[in-house]
Amino acid sequence: MLEQERLRIAIVQPPMAWTTAENVERIVAVLGAAAAQGATLCVFPELALTGFHRRIRDQATPALVSGAIEQVRAACREHGVACALGAPTFAGDASVRNSYLVIDSAGQVVSTVSKNGLTPAELTFFEAGTDRSVHQFAGRACTTVLCREIDDLESIALQLREARAELIFWPSIVGSPPGTIHPTPRRHRRSGLLEANGDAGPPPCRVRGAKQLAERAQHAGAHASRRKQGLCARWRGSDHAAARLRRLRRLRARRTELSLDRPRGLTTL
Repeated sequence: MLEQERLRIAIVQPPMAWTTAENVERIVAVLGAAAAQGATLCVFPELALTGFHRRIRDQATPALVSGAIEQVRAACREHGVACALGAPTFAGDASVRNSYLVIDSAGQVVSTVSKNGLTPAELTFFEAGTDRSVHQFAGRACTTVLCREIDDLESIALQLREARAELIFWPSIVGSPPGTIHPTPRRHRRSGLLEANGDAGPPPCRVRGAKQLAERAQHAGAHASRRKQGLCARWRGSDHAAARLRRLRRLRARRTELSLDRPRGLTTL
């Protein structure tokens, strides 16, 4: 039996960019920062390499992805830190899979698991994986369950009945568990601020409902503002609301700066 290595894990949620090159630049920077803080493994989100957005078709090409993975492997070797991250893989000329890779501190890809339980939207581009292999990493048998696959517990149990996994990577949404019904956007009575979610993807993006809000605001003689990062706000001549919006902008800018400077958190196994 292999001796288990002590893992100090950095959980990373970097800002998502439109291009693979920008995402890889951030990934490499975070690997160096995490290693400097004593991390032995950095865990990134689903499709962190290319970004998980509506331009994925342009970025998920063999030439772009293979070069990007080589950059990440080289960074792992240079800093002596392992990495787990989402990236497209290719099975044939036309087949693209939504996969999760584990790269050890020597820069070797030791595990690749492709998402079996794709969403209807993902099925318009990705091919579903057909198995869930178990690989050795840091003296542990490991595998991956990607996002909503956690709802497919019966099929996952059947896949793993012959090979017991000791460490399971589960890159998923941050916050609410699967099946959560989110409330409608809330209106702040004191400030008159209205918040609404925008399209999936990094800034700049067009906010759903922004046009209608702007039209209503204009009709009511109010001022309207369109945010670039998925937040749409309007207020009716309230200094308090304007100040609140400025605070939100400063907090968002600071959060982005912090996420670039260092990983979100460290934990030890």
